[in-house]
Amino acid sequence: MKYICAMLLAVAVAFSAAHAEEISEKGSFGVVIDQNFIKFSYVMTYLGESETEGHIGFELAFEDNKGYDIPSEIDDTDTVLKSRRLEIEGKVERKSEHSVLLLFPIESPRDLSGRVTIYTRVFGSKLKKKFRF
Repeated sequence: MKYICAMLLAVAVAFSAAHAEEISEKGSFGVVIDQNFIKFSYVMTYLGESETEGHIGFELAFEDNKGYDIPSEIDDTDTVLKSRRLEIEGKVERKSEHSVLLLFPIESPRDLSGRVTIYTRVFGSKLKKKFRF
């Protein structure tokens, strides 16, 4: 019995360590457009320091086969990064017809430790993703 408990504990620790280092998070949301419910899937990926000096970036990529221009529906004013005491307003830059960059001004990525939460609004739906660093 001790052997099985130790083995389960080792598997749980390994899973937690692997999960803590993830840099991408998947999600989905649904909206009603022209009286039809449409579900959109997305992947948010931490990019680290961006080309814009003093900013860190996240890529928000959408899987859309319906032909909607989703990046134009992202609300710049509701794009926020929260980490402990920090609350940083971000800006949105269109990367392609299916993805955008979320950029947050920060002095050093080392200032972000532990868990950060990214908030943004698409088609009026609030997206929220948590990352561990």
